[in-house]
Amino acid sequence: MTCPHCARFNNTVLPQIQKTYIDKGLVRYVFREFPIDQVAMTISVIGRCLDHDAYLPFVDLMYQTQMTWGNASDEDELQASIKEMARRAGMTGEQFDKCLAGGQKQASDIAKVAQKGALDYCVGGTPAMFMNGKVFSQGELPWAEADLKIRAELTRLGKKLPPAAPAAAPANGATPAAGTPPAGETPAPAPAEAPATPAPTPH
Repeated sequence: MTCPHCARFNNTVLPQIQKTYIDKGLVRYVFREFPIDQVAMTISVIGRCLDHDAYLPFVDLMYQTQMTWGNASDEDELQASIKEMARRAGMTGEQFDKCLAGGQKQASDIAKVAQKGALDYCVGGTPAMFMNGKVFSQGELPWAEADLKIRAELTRLGKKLPPAAPAAAPANGATPAAGTPPAGETPAPAPAEAPATPAPTPH
C-alpha cells in the first residue's frame, strides 16, 4: 500500500484491464497483500477489519490518495490521515482504534501470505503479478504490454478476444508511448525510471 509503483498500476492500468477484460468476465483479478513496511501492514490490517465488500474499494481509495496521506510529516499525522481514509470507507473511529489494538491475527495472516509469495513464487518486490501460475510482470507494466500479454493468454486458451482497446491520440498528433494513459487520465508523479519497490526478507 506504500508502493508508488503499485499505486500507478492501480490508478492507470488496472481500470483499463477492468473495463476491457474483468467486466466482460474474461479475467478474474485477485489482489494479495505484500506489505513492504509497517505502514503498509497497518493499512492492510485496517482493510481486513472492514466489511468484505468494502475491502477492495478501500484499497483503491488508499492508492488514489497515496500522494496525500503518504506525505504526512509525522506518525500522528499519518495515523490521522489513515483514520480519515478508513472513515470514508465506512469505519467509525471506535472501530478503527479497536482494529489497531486487536489486529495481531490479521497481521499474522497477511505476513503468512507474503512469506508464501516470497518462497513459492520468488516475489522479491512490488508490484509482482502472475497469470495462470506464470509470471505476468515483476515491476511496473504499461497498459499496452499488459493488453498484449492478456490477449496472448486468451488466444492460447481458445477464448474469444474483445475488440482492441483504442489508443488515445495526443493533442499534437504524435504517437503516444507504450503505457501512456488515455486522455483525461493523469498518472501519479514518480521518477520515470524508478525501480520496483524491494520487499523485505521474510522471516
